[in-house]
Amino acid sequence: MKPLDPPPSERAPWRVWSQWVSDLVQVLGTYELPLTREQLRQATSGLAQLEERLQWEQRRATVSPVEGRRLLAGEAARMHWTHLLRTARCRLDECRLLLGTLVQRTRAAGTAPGAAQAGVAYPDRLRQRVRRALEQFQEQLEQVASLEDEAGGTSPC
Repeated sequence: MKPLDPPPSERAPWRVWSQWVSDLVQVLGTYELPLTREQLRQATSGLAQLEERLQWEQRRATVSPVEGRRLLAGEAARMHWTHLLRTARCRLDECRLLLGTLVQRTRAAGTAPGAAQAGVAYPDRLRQRVRRALEQFQEQLEQVASLEDEAGGTSPC
């Protein structure tokens, strides 16, 4: 299995970010191999960078149309873009919370071998949840990337 690459630059195209998330899903999905501290660090820092990028794009695209006024095509596209970014951020928040829990449990297991918490099948069940959340996030990121592609490789707004 290939190792997890470092996260792309913050301003990398959305397709590059989507591929990085796909690679992260693969790493998390290989349950027979334990996660290394470096992989967890890269995943955590990469998702934090991605959060900053989504926040920046969302701030840039925020529109508050005048109530009762008919939306122009460009404004409707901007609102759609903003909605996609907002939804992606919500999914990313869930991923970051789950990954943070996985990091904590990995650290705890490393310092106290055999000290599994009751009701938690460590680490497979939690890894599965993180992986599923990342897959859903990647689907949302693909929609963002598709809109970027339609706009000629730049932000539609």
